[in-house]
Parts: sequence; C-alpha cells; structure tokens
Amino acid sequence: MPGGGFDLIHARLVLEHLKAPAAAAAKLASALAAGGWLVLEDADGLGFDAEPPVKALSAITGPWHQAALAAGWDPLYGRQLVTDLHAAGLDQVAGRAHRSYQHGGDAWAGTRLGLQRMGDQIRHAGASCADLDEALAALADPARIILGAPIVTAWGRRTS
Repeated sequence: MPGGGFDLIHARLVLEHLKAPAAAAAKLASALAAGGWLVLEDADGLGFDAEPPVKALSAITGPWHQAALAAGWDPLYGRQLVTDLHAAGLDQVAGRAHRSYQHGGDAWAGTRLGLQRMGDQIRHAGASCADLDEALAALADPARIILGAPIVTAWGRRTS
C-alpha cells in the first residue's frame, strides 16, 4: 500500500479477521496523507437479541465466540480499535458503539450464512442443534426485530 497518499481510509468488519489487526491498523494509518482520517469498524461481541425474545440467540453466543477464536477471528476486536489507532500515532482518536435494529430476513442474511458456515464448530463448542436452528429461524423471521451485535466505529486523524 502506498504511504502518505490517502485522505480517507475506511475498513468495516475486516481487521477482526486478521492475525495481527493492530499491525494492519498501523499500516493503514501510515498510508494516510497529512490531515487524513482512518475510520475502522469491527464487532464488539456476538450478542444478538430479538423482539419478541429468542433464548437460543443467547445460548449460541458463547459457543459462537469460542468457534470464532478457534478459527482465528476475534469477535471482540472492536473494543481495541481506539487503543490501536492511538498506538498507530493518530490524533483526535475517538469511537462509539452502535447496534442495528432491523426486521429478520434479508438484513441478516450474512449473519445467517456465517452461522451456517460455522455450524459444526459452534455445535462442537457446546451449542445444541436445536438452539442453532432456532437462532437461524429467528434471524430469518421478518416478524421479529433483531438487535444486532455491537459494532464499534473508531476514527483518528494523521496530523503530520
């Protein structure tokens, strides 16, 4: 990546999947022009909720987290973003977390595909087949409001 040429760099739900996310954040920061901004977004957990409530979503959270770690993915990396942007030498570093509230169905297709892809590992980590099936059904149900896992957005500016 060329250094010092970008006014804005944005990466969403990428660094949490890397073996060395802090090093990647530093490399992205080094590619900024003076005055440029780096905006990173990553998950702060896998806790999904629903209205009306679905106990299976809570039941799969721990096993899903364990399966993610075993696969080399840190679903809590979002809480490190502000620290890593500061360590990368950026100024005006800050962040905030948010959760998406959307009807089940198409909005959660990516989450459902991820759960299906990791289904064997999630069950191996302790989730029951019934809980995984119920969680998938809830995410697909357009009559439910799904509260997504927290996403942290963090930003920092290169001043020199």
